[in-house]
Amino acid sequence: MVHLQRRHLGLDNTRSFLLGLAASVIAVILLALVPVPYVVYEPGTAEDVRPMVKVAGAKDKEEGAFVLTTVEVTFANVFKFVAAGFNPNAQLFRQEDILRGRTRNDYSARQKLTMRTSQSNAIEAAYNAIHIPYEVKDSAIVVTNIVPGTGAEGVLRPGDALLALNGKQIRSADDVPASIEGLSDGDKITVKFKRGDATREEEIQLTPLPGSEPPRSGIGIGYAALQRVVSADPAKQADIAVGHIGGPSAGLMFSLEIVNRLTAGDITRGRIVAGTGEITPKGEVLPIGGVRHKVVAADRERAAVFFVPADNAAEAEKKARDIGSGMAIVPVSTIQDALRYLESLEPEASAEGG
Repeated sequence: MVHLQRRHLGLDNTRSFLLGLAASVIAVILLALVPVPYVVYEPGTAEDVRPMVKVAGAKDKEEGAFVLTTVEVTFANVFKFVAAGFNPNAQLFRQEDILRGRTRNDYSARQKLTMRTSQSNAIEAAYNAIHIPYEVKDSAIVVTNIVPGTGAEGVLRPGDALLALNGKQIRSADDVPASIEGLSDGDKITVKFKRGDATREEEIQLTPLPGSEPPRSGIGIGYAALQRVVSADPAKQADIAVGHIGGPSAGLMFSLEIVNRLTAGDITRGRIVAGTGEITPKGEVLPIGGVRHKVVAADRERAAVFFVPADNAAEAEKKARDIGSGMAIVPVSTIQDALRYLESLEPEASAEGG
């Protein structure tokens, strides 16, 4: 009987252990699935822009590299929220401050849209910097935002490319209001649009547009023309293709890569040159968010130089000091500032030359 009792006790202990283990696993899974109303910003990637930039007739002569930097954005669960509190390179933001009333899908689509706009700006800035004649052509009319409570809500999304409204082809921004001219509240129209690689057709009812003066009806969208920058010399045509990164802050690095392809010599001077900054067609470098995280990403890539918008310089310099980086933090207000700095550098000695 004693042996039997021990055997029962052993089975009971094993059963209790397994039940406790199962409960712990379930608790971990539930915690991982529980969202919290926060977004975590952390250092993302630092990526060579060469594969993203194509320039007809130009050869890749770089011994160094121009590197864009990113921020990793995570919609937090309980674990991520807690971990961020112990991570000196993480920042927490309330979701409502990041999304500003948009859904996550809309936020992501908006980021991709601003990246596409920044690409045409970057090409213009590069052409203007080295005096290459060009013209700008509309390539697509895309949805930029949806007005809540209007007919477009739930049908269209930011980033959708408008192909036709009410049976009329959309070739320019002026075609959008012209397609619904003479219609009023309650009228329905068909909208043909492209989302990703898929072409769709849906019906939308016109509704009053909030805050419009004088009062008018519409489908309830903001829209803008995506543009293609076309070089007067086909041998100098630049194009940019990026599928996995959003936002406008890679503009400066794209411009520098294009300039390097279209001018003599190698303006990287054999260095890894990282940076960030939205760029205008005139070459102005505008401030952006997440600079401290991009400094970390650049330092991990062993960048020698980090270009930063002048308005973000103090934040970048502080983070570089905090992580003990020897990277040169270079504030710039224009693409010309960046080019002048690169021209001032001595070429890096090659391995052969010592």
